[in-house]
Amino acid sequence: MMPNNKPPQKALHLALVAGGLPNMYKNLLQTYAQKRKLTLPAYSHEVVGGLYKSKVTVDGKSFETQEYFSTLKNAEQGAAKVAFESMSLQLTPEARFLSNSCLFSDEVLYKNLLQEHAQRTGLLPAYDIVKSGPPHMSIFVSTVEVGGKSYQGQEAKSKKMAEANAAKVAYICLTKCAEEAARHMLWRSKQSQETRKTSNVSTIISKTIRSI
Repeated sequence: MMPNNKPPQKALHLALVAGGLPNMYKNLLQTYAQKRKLTLPAYSHEVVGGLYKSKVTVDGKSFETQEYFSTLKNAEQGAAKVAFESMSLQLTPEARFLSNSCLFSDEVLYKNLLQEHAQRTGLLPAYDIVKSGPPHMSIFVSTVEVGGKSYQGQEAKSKKMAEANAAKVAYICLTKCAEEAARHMLWRSKQSQETRKTSNVSTIISKTIRSI
């Protein structure tokens, strides 16, 4: 950890510009490392003037951002972006295309996203598969249970894709629920603040009237 000094003005500008960094690079880097059998990413960070700068180490190599971010989450995404793009460039164009196609596919992405969400909440997903149809034209339907709730995906021609479809449904539902809960909490907080303001104004008016 570095002392809580003020960051350079350029770093502050970059932090504001990069505030909207997509939340996918940690997942992509994790999947990339798993598929290439590398040691998994390990993150560290420093704080300067209330802003965050992150470094990630993958397979003995370290990558870090030059900019500072307003949250640790964005700082880690920034470091993961640097690492993922740098490591991808070391592949041949053909290998890079195949790697990116696989990493960005629903088959990989949503299961990883759901797994990461589950690890944060402590509710790990449990998959169930139902197979139907003749052997040469089998259809798979998967259901995933997270926190006592079940989510069913669309049918697919493989078990892996069926599980990915279920993970996609679960992840979208869970993130939407979390967003709605956050909005509701924000609304209640604002309502509470307005109520306190109204109450304070009423108290002031009452005291003024009594003093007349």
